[in-house]
Amino acid sequence: VPFPVLQGEGVEYLGHADEAIIAISNYRLHIKFKDSVINVPLRLIESVESREMFQLHIICKDSKVVR
Repeated sequence: VPFPVLQGEGVEYLGHADEAIIAISNYRLHIKFKDSVINVPLRLIESVESREMFQLHIICKDSKVVR
């Protein structure tokens, strides 16, 4: 797992994409690239859109958009 797990947190999915590791726990979505990290709590996610084959747009409740 590419992040320290919190007490009570369990990793539900761990996968690899081109140049990234994607992990979904019962608490957060964690994406680790070579030089950056995206860490979004699941309750903050408003919607998720899949655009084209390799693009994922995550719209958060606090108006952030993660691509």
